[in-house]
Amino acid sequence: MLTRTIHLTSWKTVWVDIPMNYYDLGFWGAVEKFAGLTKEEFYSGYNQFMRAGDAEDEPPEGWTPTEADWRSADFLNVNYEKL
Repeated sequence: MLTRTIHLTSWKTVWVDIPMNYYDLGFWGAVEKFAGLTKEEFYSGYNQFMRAGDAEDEPPEGWTPTEADWRSADFLNVNYEKL
């Protein structure tokens, strides 16, 4: 399940790996490959996450990407499919 303190994937997975693979696998296929969640599991966890806590709660520690996260994403070398 998704929670406010546990990340299922890295920022690189979200920003680079999934987008690089959804042309071949489809968006939900790429999510399943990298996060291990089906569409239904993702929505179930997302809905539970969004209903947890209070809107006025402070964000959890570590919720923002670090400098290392930005460097590991390596946006300049992403080879997206050309149209």
